[in-house]
Amino acid sequence: MARRSPWWAWAAAPGVFVAIGLSPLLGLNRLVALALAVGVIGVLSRHPGPTLVALTWFLPLQIPLSSFLYQHGVPGDLLRQTGAIKEVLGVAILVSAARMVITRRTRLDRIDWLVLAFVGALVLYLVLPMVLSESTYPRSLGDRLLGFRVNAGFLLLFVSVRHAPIDERWRNRFVASVLGAGGLLAAIGVYQFLAPDAFIDFLFEDLGLPYYQLDVLGTPITQLVDVYRWTIQDPVRVGSLFVGPFNFADYMILPAALLLARMVIGRLRPRDMVLLGIVGGALLASQTRANILAIILMALVALAPVRASGAGTTVRRVVANRLRLVAIVAIAAVAFVPSMSATRLGGADESGESTQGHIDEIRGGIELLTNYPLGFGLGTAPALAARLENAPLVISDNSILQVGNELGMVMMVLFVVVLVSVFRRLGRAAREHAGDALVSGARLAFIGILAAGMLHHVFQTFAISWPLWAALGFALARPRTDAPVSE
Repeated sequence: MARRSPWWAWAAAPGVFVAIGLSPLLGLNRLVALALAVGVIGVLSRHPGPTLVALTWFLPLQIPLSSFLYQHGVPGDLLRQTGAIKEVLGVAILVSAARMVITRRTRLDRIDWLVLAFVGALVLYLVLPMVLSESTYPRSLGDRLLGFRVNAGFLLLFVSVRHAPIDERWRNRFVASVLGAGGLLAAIGVYQFLAPDAFIDFLFEDLGLPYYQLDVLGTPITQLVDVYRWTIQDPVRVGSLFVGPFNFADYMILPAALLLARMVIGRLRPRDMVLLGIVGGALLASQTRANILAIILMALVALAPVRASGAGTTVRRVVANRLRLVAIVAIAAVAFVPSMSATRLGGADESGESTQGHIDEIRGGIELLTNYPLGFGLGTAPALAARLENAPLVISDNSILQVGNELGMVMMVLFVVVLVSVFRRLGRAAREHAGDALVSGARLAFIGILAAGMLHHVFQTFAISWPLWAALGFALARPRTDAPVSE
């Protein structure tokens, strides 16, 4: 029997013909980059586990590494293109999952269809903004595409990880990567707390971080000033390589949750105890109230009894681990509660101003949602609107309100339905796999990020949202088989 030629051999000639036709529109450089990206995606889609691990490390270190290279002579135009690496890695995992679904080795379930319905609606907001949004929507398709990446990227990664053929070895390496990257950033945060002046020199002289953000990324100077002011505050508010304390504290939620879950089920090794101390110390040094309260809430949830315990975990060990966790919560409370009356060690006046600021911004978000129920348009989220000309900058200080202000009330309700559905499914998975640290940790992280999201925009930074939702995808992974799944 003759061997069949691969599909790409038949597609090569038509592909070249189409490329020649598009070259006047896109330009030769873009066509070459697109062809290279397609080839890389094709290769990486065969290895979703290593691709996800690479993505986990790349996301938080992309800007610091690129700024270091820019500081040492690498052209900014070249480095600007490296931002697409995360999309290439993400699409490769998506293609791998799609291959599994198409060949019926796994099947989409209700939660997948719900998430994909939200993403499908985002596509309509992308192509028909004049119908679905207020007149304030970004006129540029490129600006709306940025909004699509921010709002849909983490959800597509969630569905992809649920279905991609990632084995237990790479599942464990993903967890190790989250903890490794988190530990690295936490250690840098501790360094910042202990030597703030040296850390400022590190950011400006060694990495050249603000110069890269200003010259290459085009970050407005006002936004840079607003972020970098935290590095000169006394006492310092730790932001590590994120610079700002809020994104840093949000990023720390996932590694902290995984370590708490290991402690509860009795799999915390001595080095994990050290890592937990570094992560917890850096998070406390960020002096971010919402996230510190989120960590305490996660610890209290971890203390709650479950219906089943992990295999091989004795009752005595479970009790001992819960007692250790009680001690950690008590220590955190002793360290944190006194600052409730004097937030960020800055005095009661600053505490009152901070609290009132959160209240005013949330109230403003509610009023804008009432006045503009269709939303201001895809791409007007605060993380993007600050870089766009004449775009309305709405900071509602709430991750759910932010969706409503950007996409309208209907999309906000649908997003809440997605969150509730994932939360309920995580509860069921935690009961069925009580001895699985990743399942328990992902559930704790989701609780923590939702708590912090009541006062922060927690889903707008790729380095925060993508690893978190990848962990959720692992926790709710669909069963896979080498044979097609029967209907």
